[in-house]
Amino acid sequence: MNENARQIQADGVKGGEADLALGDADREIVRFAEDIHADLIVVGSRGLGGVRRALIGSVSDSVVRHAHCPVMVVRQGSQREPVAQQSTKTGQSARL
Repeated sequence: MNENARQIQADGVKGGEADLALGDADREIVRFAEDIHADLIVVGSRGLGGVRRALIGSVSDSVVRHAHCPVMVVRQGSQREPVAQQSTKTGQSARL
């Protein structure tokens, strides 16, 4: 994790830090974002199918529902076309 943080900083991102928390991922992400007064949460999505997501839930879906700030969910599209969905607390969303 520390190596990933160093790589992020080397890529020019300011404030790339590592933080480890134990517990439910969605709750810990939301809690951490609240603690640091984040303006935006960016989470990845593996793109589970609808049935699987309905059965086990989705960390990114839960973060979108419970976050105090806007959440951008990014999933990997084709090599040439990354796809992101940005949601706000008001329920608005847009494909980017």
